[in-house]
Amino acid sequence: AITGYGYEPWHFRYIGRAAAAEQREHQLLLEQYLDACSSPMSNLECPREELPTPIPNQGWIGGECDNDIDCTSIGPTAFCMGPSGSKFCTLPCTEFCPDRAGANSLSFCADTDQTGIGFCHSQCDEQLYGPTGCRPGYQCISATRPSGSRDADICVPTT
Repeated sequence: AITGYGYEPWHFRYIGRAAAAEQREHQLLLEQYLDACSSPMSNLECPREELPTPIPNQGWIGGECDNDIDCTSIGPTAFCMGPSGSKFCTLPCTEFCPDRAGANSLSFCADTDQTGIGFCHSQCDEQLYGPTGCRPGYQCISATRPSGSRDADICVPTT
């Protein structure tokens, strides 16, 4: 009756530990809690969590890196690849790669050396990066998945 939605146990909303404790303490539904927090007359603290400091590659597949530690934000199998001075973060792949919403364009599993081994790359995107389709220091090239099932234009360091 309050939310207009039936119970759906698969929906979660993260508001932070302190905010969740306050919401529970006052026995409020999420909508009630958020409404109360937006009211200037509220007696709630409505704590907000600080976002973590981004690591150097900012979570990009294809983000610049100096070593494997710089790539840990994109996954446990991520590593720093490429010649000195133009290294980038990537993940090994066979068919698909995770998309990094809010961090870069879509990613693509590409076999750039045609060895049957794929690595994740950011796809070229002129809307995000202008006429080159890639961030500075990168160029747009055509590549194919290891399976050969699809082609895409991807960003790789300029050599």
